[in-house]
Formats: sequence, structure tokens, C-alpha cells
Amino acid sequence: MKRLMLVWVMLLCLVFGLGSAENNTGEIDPNPERFRPDQFANDEMWYCNRFTSVGEPPFSLPDAAEYPNGDYKYSYTGVTREYYDSFLSELMADGFSLVTMKYSDFLFRDDCMVFSKYIKEEGFFSVSWYQKSPNAPENGLSDEEVAPILMPDADNSLSRIPIHPIDITPEGFHERTGGQIFAVPYYSYDSFRHAGQDSLMFEDNERYGCIVCYVIGNQSFAISMECIAVYDVDQDGSNEVLLLSFGPTSGVFTFNVMCITNQGVYDTIFRTEHYKLTFADLNGKLVIQGVDHDSIRHYFDIRLEENEGEKVVMLYDEDKLLTLWGIPNTRNYTDLSRIEQGDD
Repeated sequence: MKRLMLVWVMLLCLVFGLGSAENNTGEIDPNPERFRPDQFANDEMWYCNRFTSVGEPPFSLPDAAEYPNGDYKYSYTGVTREYYDSFLSELMADGFSLVTMKYSDFLFRDDCMVFSKYIKEEGFFSVSWYQKSPNAPENGLSDEEVAPILMPDADNSLSRIPIHPIDITPEGFHERTGGQIFAVPYYSYDSFRHAGQDSLMFEDNERYGCIVCYVIGNQSFAISMECIAVYDVDQDGSNEVLLLSFGPTSGVFTFNVMCITNQGVYDTIFRTEHYKLTFADLNGKLVIQGVDHDSIRHYFDIRLEENEGEKVVMLYDEDKLLTLWGIPNTRNYTDLSRIEQGDD
């Protein structure tokens, strides 16, 4: 009888995966859908939110991890240092160059960049990456051509910096705007200038950084939250490009909304409680969605309106203006002629 009960227990374990290392590995294997961009397009509206780690990674993920976590990257506990060293070695054997910093590692190849981190005490391993987009335009700017736009160098003192931009333009964006999206790693730019280093990538730096930039003509605009939209905000028949980015403060939550038009560039910094921010479609209209700690959704109406004789970007929550941080900014750029006017 005891043997029969034991057999039944073993069968149940096999069926439901209890005690099975192989099944546990399958359960913690990250779902790629979770990290794909929130993208939407119709005749009037296009937006894309958080296009980090899109598609299958150019590397294998750990089998011995306990759980995946995080919005922007895969992270695991229970990973050995031996595994992490093997992970780095495999990428280097696959053509990646490695830059080791105090708290993290950066690997780059012409078509991909990988950011990784390992904390030995916790067995914590995190990894995120940017791959060259399959939608990168054939007639767009190459990595070499875009480098001086992303990092202007009027006095030629920084001409030796290998910044390794990666074209990550999402589907449909170039067709609507003529612009491209590039991921750009950076390493203590000011420190480089003052220290006279030969490269931005030097090993005594503590950690990597990365910005995402919208590039059109000879101008670039940072998108720190990786949220971008194309929409006719003021309903004048011409599309604008909108960038949603983190604000400049710490402790007080702020975010910036930039609106790029043929006539100029308008951006405003707002101060709110802490929200997870994205672009969204609300009844056929582009809005900014803020999700608070209680998972309650707030929708902010975007308006491009006159203020003391100048156009400014304003956000409204049910017709109540969001609190501003500072003064709205208007800038004039002349080389924005490639922005398409409402074309798909």
C-alpha cells in the first residue's frame, strides 16, 4: 500500500512538475511578449513605448535562475559567478567586445549592445540589450553618419570617441517622420573631456549609461523613457512628434513632454506624484497615461496652445492643468523639413 501511494505521488510530481528541475527551468524562462514594445498605429496616430530588449536576445539566458523580474531587463537570483563568467566568454566568442566597469559590464557589436551586472553576494544577474532594428531604413543615416549628430564636436577634440550607436527604429516610424531612433551608450562624458582619455569607455568608470535619441536632419533629441509618438496634437492637419522623458529632479517626480514641429520645438516639465508613464489611445485620441502605485490609471490630455505669444505644451487631467516645474520652453530649429505632414 505504501509503495502504491509512493508511485502515485511520483506520478503527480511528474504531471504537475513538482520536483522537476526541467519543468522549473521552463517556468522561469522569461516570456518575450512581456518585453516587446507597446506599439499602436492607425491613420491618425502612431506611438511606441519602451522599445528595450525587443525580440529574441543574442545569447542564452541562465537555466539555474529562480525568477525573472523588471520592466526593462531580465534579472535573476541564484546565478553562480561561474555561469556569469561563462556568459561573458560566450558573447566575446560571438564577436562582442567587453568593457568591464566597477559595478557593471558592457558588450558591443556592430548590430547589438548588451548591458549586464552581477552581484556575487546575492547571486544576482541582470541583463538588457539593444539590437539593430529589422525596420532600420536602408536610406537612413548609418552609425558613422549619425555619430557627430549625437555627439557634436565643434573643436574636433572628441573625434576619437567610439560611441557605438545602434539603430533601433521601430516599425512605421521612419515612414511617418523621416527620422530614426538610436540607442547610444555613454560613459562620464564630462570626465572624459577633463581627463584627456582616448575613449569614452575606460575601465575605472563605475557604471554604464544609455540614452535613446530621435534623430532627424542634423538634430537629435533624447528620449530617456523611450516613449515616442506621432500625432496631430493641435488638429491643424500636420503631424507632430512627441517625446516623453524623465525630468531633471530627484526626490520630486518630474517628467518632460517635448513636441517637435516644422515651426519649432516646444517642451514643458511637469511635476506629479510618481506614475508609470506611457502614451496611450483614449477613444481615438493620443493621451499620456499615468499608472500610480495602486494601479489606478490617469489620462492626461496633450495640448499645444498659445501662452504669452508663444506655443507651449500643456497637459490636463480632466481639464485641470498639471503642475509645472519651471517655465515652458520654446526653441526654434530650421532643419526639421523631413517631418512628414500626416503621411503614413
